Amino acid sequence: MHSPQPDPGSVPLAAAQRAERDGRIQEAEAQVRTALASNPASVPAGLLLARIASRTGRAELARLTYQGILNREPGCVEAWVGLARFFRSALRHDEAVHAARQALGFDPNHADAHFVLGICLLDQWLNEEAVGELRRSVSLDPQNPMAFDRLGFALQRVGRTEEALGAYRQAIALAPTLPNTYVNLGQSLVAGGNEEEAHEAFSQAVACAGNAPAALVRVARAFIAIGATEQAESVLRRAVEVDPAQPELWRQFASVLTDEGQFGEAADAYRTAIGLDPHQIRLYYDLFYCSKVRDQDRPLVDALERLGRQPSIPPEERSQLHYALGKAHDDFGEFEDAMRHFHEANRASRVTRPAAEFNRKALSDLIDRMIAVFTPQALNQAVRYGSNSPRPTFILGMIRSGTTLLEQVISSHPQVSAAGELTYLSVHGIPIAVAGKLDGETVGALAAGYLDRLKAAAPTGERVTDKMPDNYLVAGLIHVAFPEARIIHCARGALDNCLSIYTTPIAADYANSFDNIAFYYRECHRLMAHWRAVLPSDRFLEIQYEEFVTDREPHLRRVLEFLDLPWDDAVLEHRENKRVINTPSRWQAKQPIYRSSVARWRNFEPWIGELLEAFPELK
Repeated sequence: MHSPQPDPGSVPLAAAQRAERDGRIQEAEAQVRTALASNPASVPAGLLLARIASRTGRAELARLTYQGILNREPGCVEAWVGLARFFRSALRHDEAVHAARQALGFDPNHADAHFVLGICLLDQWLNEEAVGELRRSVSLDPQNPMAFDRLGFALQRVGRTEEALGAYRQAIALAPTLPNTYVNLGQSLVAGGNEEEAHEAFSQAVACAGNAPAALVRVARAFIAIGATEQAESVLRRAVEVDPAQPELWRQFASVLTDEGQFGEAADAYRTAIGLDPHQIRLYYDLFYCSKVRDQDRPLVDALERLGRQPSIPPEERSQLHYALGKAHDDFGEFEDAMRHFHEANRASRVTRPAAEFNRKALSDLIDRMIAVFTPQALNQAVRYGSNSPRPTFILGMIRSGTTLLEQVISSHPQVSAAGELTYLSVHGIPIAVAGKLDGETVGALAAGYLDRLKAAAPTGERVTDKMPDNYLVAGLIHVAFPEARIIHCARGALDNCLSIYTTPIAADYANSFDNIAFYYRECHRLMAHWRAVLPSDRFLEIQYEEFVTDREPHLRRVLEFLDLPWDDAVLEHRENKRVINTPSRWQAKQPIYRSSVARWRNFEPWIGELLEAFPELK
């Protein structure tokens, strides 16, 4: 009787497995190839070679190896799981799901197959199905921290925040040094309204991230999302020190510095990024819009001009390029060149948004409807349903009319907080206003929902500003929902306001042609005239931009009196206000108040004929 012959590849295979466990990847590959040379049909050796190929970025070798195993042994679950991972990394989502399901067809209790299927389903936003697969995975293998992490992510997506928190905490208990899990935990805490604990989770993520730039950037973004820009800045400083050759790290760092108002250092960081990657148009765009372009920047402007001669630039990047060059030539006082580039920028922007055609009739009909619904009688009858909270303060009007500047100044007062631009009333309020649903239940629910959102954005402050310009559409509903709230309309001269919109990168369907901008301006002011007539004078105040920047103190005293707030000299020092601004006006809003934007249109008069024709009475 003959004893079975030993596998001639077993010794090198064992050595390869040990080397892989110890992180000696090159040695592991050499040994596994020796094992396969002795026994080409060895499934364990083939699986190990495929794993090594995946770890070292040779995805096609991994795929071919997995496929070769399956050709010989179609029931090899590990090969199906490996193939699913390959398809997922190649963004071939349907094939990835198919491969994972094939694995489970051969072994329904394979924890890793359920895990891979779960994350593939997440990629396709099949979130409820993903929850089920990931729950099955952790029940079969309760020691896999990544399965708990992804389960938490799936649960958060379907709105089950408390369960998500539990899954993330279990992942951390199993693997206390995974920075991404702490970030995920913190983001779920934010969603649940617990920013204090979220801050602690993000801080723990920093401690675990070590010197891994990708992890540090993700933590920085998490800090930015909760307004903790100082912490984000600190984290990104560490990232650029660790890997100073990465232009994207410098761009992220510069963006945070810009948010904080550190424009000089931000500009230096953008210049460093450009030095590392002089072909990335977005870097020039960000640099030119975070500071005034000066003569020493001429070489950068010339470099960007040369980039613009390339015919293959995508429309979105071409739009950024021409906005940046328009801004630069405007700063140089070269107005003809500036307007030439602004025209090109707007032309390219129209190409990037072909479906966003401005519907003039829809806007006019909406404004007609607001005027018809919010009569003095309707307002008087419906205000009894609203909230008596005095916290909301609405700053509204046309974009580029001074709303950001006014919020920056007002929120410098110690009793005022700024919530930025909240979209709540645009999303929830306009349908209610159009339908004329001014009953107690509807108005009460709208007010309660808005106050929750306001509290999340600004937990403190006797007054909280919401400077969403488009709230001008629902000023009547605002008064119904919040009879004690104050509404401030920022008004600016038509030619300057419309020109500013045209020369600023703004994602609005009307913003890329003088004719449409002028139409929008007239319709906005038609509705504002109605609000001025029907809203109580102690709840509605109008501030004219040109008058405000010319002599601000008397207007500020009028604003604070309107808000029932005492005078405080802090409002005269708005540049010291450290809050983050995320609108195109963030550079201007942190400069000394200046008058150079008044009658700016005259600089461009020879090249804005269409705009001048729209307002013949102002020429």
